[in-house]
Amino acid sequence: MHYHRNLPRCVRGLTGALLLLPTFACVKGEGSLGDYTESGTGTDTGADTGADSGSSGGEPTCIEDCDLEFGLGYIAGPNYALEPIFRLGDATCEGPRCPESVSPVGIDGAAIEDCLQSEGAQASPLGAEEHCRLSPTWLAIRLDLGFTTPIERSSFESVRPGLVDPTVEEPYLWHADVVELRGPGTALRGDYLAGPVGGPDRLTAVVNETCVERLEAQGIPWAPDDLDTLCRGTWNDDGVLRPLKMNPTMVLAPYAGELSTTIGESCETPDGGPDTCCSACDRALGPDVARYGVDAGGARRSPNDGTAIACDPDGDALVQCRDLVLDVERDPGAAYTYAWNGAVQAWPLPRYDKLRETHPDDRPAGLEAGVACGTRSDCESGQACIGTNAAGDACRQGADCLERTCRAEWFGGCHATEGGSGFCVDHRFSGRGAGACLSATNDFAHGVAGDRLSQCDVNGDGHLTAGECCDAALGAGAGCDPFYQPNLVDVPRYDRNPALAPEGACVCEEGQPAACGDTVEAWCEAPLGAASDPASPAGDYAVPVVTRAGGVRWDEDSMQLGVRLATIGNLPRANTESCAEARGLIGLRTVADGWLANAAFAAELLEDHDLALCSGSTYRLVLAESGADHFIRSAGNGNLDGRSEHVIETPQLRIVPNSLFPSDAVEIQSCSTFEVALSNLYDPSEVNLRKLELREGAADGPLVAGGADCDPLATAPEIAAGAIPCLDFDAGDRVIGKLKFYVDEAIHGQV
Repeated sequence: MHYHRNLPRCVRGLTGALLLLPTFACVKGEGSLGDYTESGTGTDTGADTGADSGSSGGEPTCIEDCDLEFGLGYIAGPNYALEPIFRLGDATCEGPRCPESVSPVGIDGAAIEDCLQSEGAQASPLGAEEHCRLSPTWLAIRLDLGFTTPIERSSFESVRPGLVDPTVEEPYLWHADVVELRGPGTALRGDYLAGPVGGPDRLTAVVNETCVERLEAQGIPWAPDDLDTLCRGTWNDDGVLRPLKMNPTMVLAPYAGELSTTIGESCETPDGGPDTCCSACDRALGPDVARYGVDAGGARRSPNDGTAIACDPDGDALVQCRDLVLDVERDPGAAYTYAWNGAVQAWPLPRYDKLRETHPDDRPAGLEAGVACGTRSDCESGQACIGTNAAGDACRQGADCLERTCRAEWFGGCHATEGGSGFCVDHRFSGRGAGACLSATNDFAHGVAGDRLSQCDVNGDGHLTAGECCDAALGAGAGCDPFYQPNLVDVPRYDRNPALAPEGACVCEEGQPAACGDTVEAWCEAPLGAASDPASPAGDYAVPVVTRAGGVRWDEDSMQLGVRLATIGNLPRANTESCAEARGLIGLRTVADGWLANAAFAAELLEDHDLALCSGSTYRLVLAESGADHFIRSAGNGNLDGRSEHVIETPQLRIVPNSLFPSDAVEIQSCSTFEVALSNLYDPSEVNLRKLELREGAADGPLVAGGADCDPLATAPEIAAGAIPCLDFDAGDRVIGKLKFYVDEAIHGQV
């Protein structure tokens, strides 16, 4: 796809108190849609305030020393108690042109007070300095910046009339390089297992990548089982001892936004009758997938011309469909980089799905290390129980199919036809909606030339059978697959929602309506248009859809710049596989496929780990100066040169006051969670979580669960006899610093 890339049963209660032992501190305007230039997007929307504009002659109103009062007025965010605080820019600024004082005001016109002078800080038992430090958990998620004079919004974010509602401005381009945060941090991943509805998510095999990198730099061998022990140490950083899990010079930046001309704002399936809506997923899983694979020359196979590979639906598809080569038409802009049978290069799908697209006998060695299995039920969704037969070929069944292990499933298989025979197919192909993505070149029984094939679905059940849709006028013959009839052509692109602004239907191609002239000129790449960044390619829709907002966002209501740093990592599936998974055509990803804790969220960080900030640490917020490609400017064309760096600090790891739940009588029942919030993300390694103890009645009362010597395998009878079970943690809210655990009814019954 074409992307522009710049988340009961309750009975008696158990009373207790939670003793938190020390944990490791550092864990982690007006106009048409065609007018996408940077004009008219500043604070003064009546002025032409483009990237380099100023006077009507195209020159800046002044060259240097413009708007000398322009600067960062404040940094806002929550403290350790999740209370909103402000640090004024004169107190945080370091540089030769820092202001002696700033007097920012809020949206209500009231003066903003520096936290250190607030009543809350003066009364804090921790002291004003600690009270006024920004929580690293929320600092990593968002911080707000206020400026001393009006800003030129287009210097970091461009807006246009919205595609859905043109009366509302819609940001569409974000210059994420205008700000970054520098300081200590850590990178962490692990095996993340999503729990059942109402149950805990689990995190196992935790790997601190920062520690691993440091161990390898020092030549210290390691194994996953040794990391808990090895990573407790320190390393010498030019005379300063630092935790092995700490990178003292990490740089965190906001994430870029995403635009797409191939997905987003699709049409909607009609409520009744034939489905004539070719949505983005219909297109991706229909015409874009070679249902029967391709031959050695890359030509698509088809049962209609006798080139599809026959198979027995009751046989072993791995053996029978060995010659099936899967192929998908994808956007040429690759998003994933990894090694595959050689040097590192770019690919249009992640490695874990390239494995699935490749027959097991053709996969590079060393990329899979599955556990032993007897049947598929022994493996996770997304895996198959694959062995080797007497001929040395991959297999799934048969007496001679031995040494089976759980490996990534293959997207190929054997599909039974209406007549009972079978053909080797790509499981990602979906007939549901595919007929809406094919149009007839001849008149046929249920339509005329140009109509969608789906018109043949006279009963409107969504299933286009050969009996309904194979038509002599469409070239049908023996063994007809309705989607592969020769007198059908792919619709050129998915159908957008007709309720969008008219410009949304304009396409980067010749022969467009006159009303599309300005839009094509503004958005399409040469020679059709004059767009540069972003530029929509020939054949695609001209105006791209925003599929992800960027991490620097202006809030007109609060007059603040919200900065969202890229800390949540994930390597998401490509569009084809995402659509196929959503329709249940392929299995889910497994822990063997990487860091899945954020699989439900749009990726901020296209990496296989999360980043976290450190407690009790100093950070430098750096705003770009005028020599950079992009930098924040004021409406008066001022810059931040000499006052672009600001120092902020984070508090020590602390419990968020009043965050204990349940708080009344501290009653824990088998149908509810017990939780407490911390000021930072916690290290979820086993050795760290074993520092938590649940005691009955008081901090020095009888130990109920947890502790360094708890027994993770303790059974109910053993616990009744005095064994101490371990605490079972829910990793679901780890990213916001919450510690939650459940009483495991499988062991304890109802309590």
